[in-house]
Amino acid sequence: MYVTGDTSKAELFDPGFLLLDKKGNLVFSDNRNHRIIRVSNNVVEYLAGNGKIDPCGQNIGGRAWEGHKDGKAATALFSFPKGIAYDSKGNLYITDNKNHCIGKLTPDGNVSNFTYFDRSKAYINTY
Repeated sequence: MYVTGDTSKAELFDPGFLLLDKKGNLVFSDNRNHRIIRVSNNVVEYLAGNGKIDPCGQNIGGRAWEGHKDGKAATALFSFPKGIAYDSKGNLYITDNKNHCIGKLTPDGNVSNFTYFDRSKAYINTY
């Protein structure tokens, strides 16, 4: 099961691309967890992506909700986020792999679609 908190106890599903933010915090995509994670002062925390994880028989660690949803960072949905990059204004751009688009996370915690989003090609859940 995915666990946030102290780095000595934190668990991740599939950490991917990583970078350092302006404050020197480690930021990365957790691909199968469908989230963007930050490690700051030895604490692992969600930066963006829904926090819901369902236990299931297919994956011993459970299964995170994926999909596409803009809005507040804590309720946003991604589907296998991959590459990430900051711009000079502190916006974080996220390649949302299975949704075939690029998301933008603003410094004030809002996620929006930065590129054209074609619902016919995306993986949409209606949780």
